[in-house]
Amino acid sequence: MKKIIISFTFLILLISCSDFDEELKFDVPSYKDVTIENLETPFPVINLIANEEQVEKMFENYRAEIEIEARMDLYRNHELQVDRELVELEIKGGKSATFELKSLGIKFDDTQDNSQRQIINPEKILPNHSLDKIKSFRLRNSGNDFFDTMLKDATYSELAIELGLDFEVSYYEPAFVFINNEFYGMLNIRTETNSNGISRLFDKKKKHLTMVKVDSPGVIDIKDGDEARVYTLMQKIADGDVAHIKQEIDLNSFIDYMAFESLITNFDWPNNNVRFYAIEDSKFRFVLYDLDYVNEIDIANHPLKSIRNGNSSPIIDMFNVLYDNDAEFKQQFDERLEEIYNNPKFSRESFSTILNKNMEYVEKEIPLHLQKYKEPETLIEWYQNVDELRADFDDRFGYLKNKF
Repeated sequence: MKKIIISFTFLILLISCSDFDEELKFDVPSYKDVTIENLETPFPVINLIANEEQVEKMFENYRAEIEIEARMDLYRNHELQVDRELVELEIKGGKSATFELKSLGIKFDDTQDNSQRQIINPEKILPNHSLDKIKSFRLRNSGNDFFDTMLKDATYSELAIELGLDFEVSYYEPAFVFINNEFYGMLNIRTETNSNGISRLFDKKKKHLTMVKVDSPGVIDIKDGDEARVYTLMQKIADGDVAHIKQEIDLNSFIDYMAFESLITNFDWPNNNVRFYAIEDSKFRFVLYDLDYVNEIDIANHPLKSIRNGNSSPIIDMFNVLYDNDAEFKQQFDERLEEIYNNPKFSRESFSTILNKNMEYVEKEIPLHLQKYKEPETLIEWYQNVDELRADFDDRFGYLKNKF
């Protein structure tokens, strides 16, 4: 059973409603009547135009990895930014692909100049990243958070950006999406964390990357690049070869990545949702993504228990080899873990500020989406879920006080 948490903001909201309405609706039109022309929104608006039969087949066979050709329009404040651009369209996601609102993968035929066309325009990016070039992006349904707030992944990613941590992240912006001029729903534009996405962050070509993904139950999937190098690393992890691992891994990136994920106790990790990459002969660095299952389960655990959870996967095994056999690594990790926790930007106030900003940006837009999908069923429930998201971070932060 979910906790019911009523925040100060939510109490003020209820008190201000002289005639209490369970739906607590803003004055928005029916989603059935909304068109690209009459929709007034600060969000980018995307229209995907494709053969109706192919679209229907793709949605009916969402596990088949069907790619179809489409044309994409993108508007900002009714101004056309992208005009009938040729794209490959595909349904994405694991469990979330079963949801009525499905995530969509968009891949352009040619790399796009995002500095001119503003396909995605996040508020802030890390100083070593560039979003000037976009080859592909995701229209994401927020995964496990689809039924709750659709803010969680973006909010925790922004927290990592505020902390300036030494790994790669994905960037977000909410958007309204139409398919063949019919309202589809609210999705989050998300930069990709695959080779196409990471290579563009550094203005490199995809062929220069070695990209590794670890999926449940800890299975290695080499997406691109030097397979022999990855297999050698896996063998050296199995052999407990500390020197080789330290030669191959960017330790600062690895430590920040493991520390942050364990501080927010991501239940869908580290057996799953792990990506690391290398550009040419450089050391492997780590990519943060899919944070829709954090601070929900085992929130009283010490961060080390979140990592060393009794399972075996390449990322867990690599951490254990280093932590148990290299005193310098152990000291560096323990000190960095405490340093991040004590950073003023990793605080209840900082998290709440980011969450409030994201909530306020979408709260007048999301009723249109809730009309269609009723997940959650009412706007009141959505506000309660936002407060629960805030409370989950508060609870985790409080538990961590006793862990160092």
